[in-house]
Amino acid sequence: MTTRDDEINAAMPKVQPELASKYVSYPMKRQVWLSIDGQIDGNVPAFIPHKKDPNFPKPPLKEDYVWGTGPRGFGYYHILCREAYKILYHRVNGMRAIGAPGQGCCCASPPPPSDGGQKPTAKEIDDVKDVMYNRSIASRPDDFLAQKEAIDAARGVAQAHYHQDQNIQLAVMVGMNLPFSSTNTAGLDMPGTTMANSYY
Repeated sequence: MTTRDDEINAAMPKVQPELASKYVSYPMKRQVWLSIDGQIDGNVPAFIPHKKDPNFPKPPLKEDYVWGTGPRGFGYYHILCREAYKILYHRVNGMRAIGAPGQGCCCASPPPPSDGGQKPTAKEIDDVKDVMYNRSIASRPDDFLAQKEAIDAARGVAQAHYHQDQNIQLAVMVGMNLPFSSTNTAGLDMPGTTMANSYY
């Protein structure tokens, strides 16, 4: 019987070949993200500059690295850097399963499978996309913490939208109840209008 962790680990390299790295296994549980200015094992850089070459639309894969643009520009970001997951999330977010049963044709297709196997299913893409998003916003490389932080962020956004909508509703209701003249129908002056009325 396979567990959800096994399913996600099997799906990751199908969705993005860089996720075949030994460092990405789910659930990830590390203490700190690797700084893009740092090194691994004292001599392997976390960032290797590599400009975009117009002759090659896709740069070659580099084990344990993800190529893309980030704070240091175009290059290879080590898979233990949070920046690598930001790059991967944006890639995976644009993917759609093509040719899967019950699936319509969409704009962007997944890359060819790195292991020579099947293309990823829509569920596999969604699962990997969730993991990539969570890791891209996590304060440290810990998948359980990342999931909690993603939920907290979503809850904060939802509450902000709720409060904004409530304020708009309140403003509309107050605006609808304001009279068009400086006095209300009972003949009482509106607050703040008595001084203005004395000039007329």
